[in-house]
Amino acid sequence: MPAFNEVRTVAPTVGALRRIPGLAEVIVVDDGSTDGTAQEASRAGARVVRLARRAGKAGAVRAGARLARGGVILMADADLGKSAARLDVLCEAVRSGEADLAVALPVGREGAGLGLVRKLAGWGTRWLAGCAPLAPISGQRAFRTDLAPLLLDGPARRFGVEVQINVLAARHGLKVLEIPVELSHRTTGWDLAGWAHRGRQFYDVAWTLWRLAGTPGREGGR
Repeated sequence: MPAFNEVRTVAPTVGALRRIPGLAEVIVVDDGSTDGTAQEASRAGARVVRLARRAGKAGAVRAGARLARGGVILMADADLGKSAARLDVLCEAVRSGEADLAVALPVGREGAGLGLVRKLAGWGTRWLAGCAPLAPISGQRAFRTDLAPLLLDGPARRFGVEVQINVLAARHGLKVLEIPVELSHRTTGWDLAGWAHRGRQFYDVAWTLWRLAGTPGREGGR
């Protein structure tokens, strides 16, 4: 679980994840938080890794994956709270062999933005890999641990990690399954901070797609 300044939500999220049957441990990668995120995560029972300097979401996910034990890695955002326990369906799909990569398709809520980042990620995945995921930027994903280097060791910049996973999974012919899951997320606001966050996401996804377009295996844009 990558986390940056999630002091109010990280503990309930960790607690919910720890209730998932068969989960070996919860690893929280504190990406330079300036609040009590690390302390709250530790008190909730997580193994906490504090990065020496900000690495962004992609860097934090890579750091956590290198430490993961067991046969399945579950990625989860730190603001899910109690709803994180519902991600057990992703783990089970991978354990059973139904999927190499299982992605949560959020249901029961509407986004607060215009959907521009999601549309860019979906279009880019279709262009580069020939598939059109319904949840191209969903941060809740489970995959076999042995696939971590293949999916994560790439050019992804910060919030571009999910779109990199989409493209590389498709290029390598992995079995991908999107599973509807009812989740609770903190909504990005319409204030200046909210638009700045959306801008960073859009830039990171665009930058990652551009870098992936120059790597072997590209399907579109020929």
